[in-house]
Amino acid sequence: MKTLVVAALVLVCAGATTLNVQNNCDDTIHVVRTEGEEQLDYHELSAGDSYSEDYDGGRAMNFKSGLEGKTLAEFTFDAPEGIDYYGLSVTVGFDVGIRLQAPNETLTCFDPDCPDAQPPYEDIPHAVETGGEFTLSFCS
Repeated sequence: MKTLVVAALVLVCAGATTLNVQNNCDDTIHVVRTEGEEQLDYHELSAGDSYSEDYDGGRAMNFKSGLEGKTLAEFTFDAPEGIDYYGLSVTVGFDVGIRLQAPNETLTCFDPDCPDAQPPYEDIPHAVETGGEFTLSFCS
């Protein structure tokens, strides 16, 4: 029975993806995680601070600096086909530079015209197999 429980825990944890969030800004920032309009998570990070979380479950979410943040890092972790989708967006505007290091590439957005961000949303989002590690850095 113990073997069965351990095997089930390994299978459940295998799909989780780690997101590291770093504040490389000179001042404190408030990192907000949302799903649609709903605020789900809030972290106050002093300059140089960071935190990490594991995500799974196929939910779409985004991260921004502050409740009114405009520059977005967007994710769907552990989509049904075992894929993590990710991207940067300046659809509603630009307010802070961000860098997103994915397992297979790095996206950056340091001005309103950054080529790594949407719009225009012409292609499908960037994608990688679920279970890797991302690092989202503000102001770097």
